[in-house]
Amino acid sequence: MKYVWVASTEYVHTLFKQHPDHKIPQKMAWVAVKFTPEGGGTWRAHIIKTKEGQTFPTMQQAKDWAQAVILLTQ
Repeated sequence: MKYVWVASTEYVHTLFKQHPDHKIPQKMAWVAVKFTPEGGGTWRAHIIKTKEGQTFPTMQQAKDWAQAVILLTQ
């Protein structure tokens, strides 16, 4: 089983699970930036199956959290 992050834009990344026996990868989670009026932004991580979400200051923290939650709940 392989987990791969794919960037659809520089602001949205999706985590896919690719099982060796299946042709179509399964979407597991996504992270997206949420811009603030001050010009900064935070990253929202969202688990697709459970609709669980969390906000983080960096993209890498959001990705790490999402991947950890997926791995722990599989």
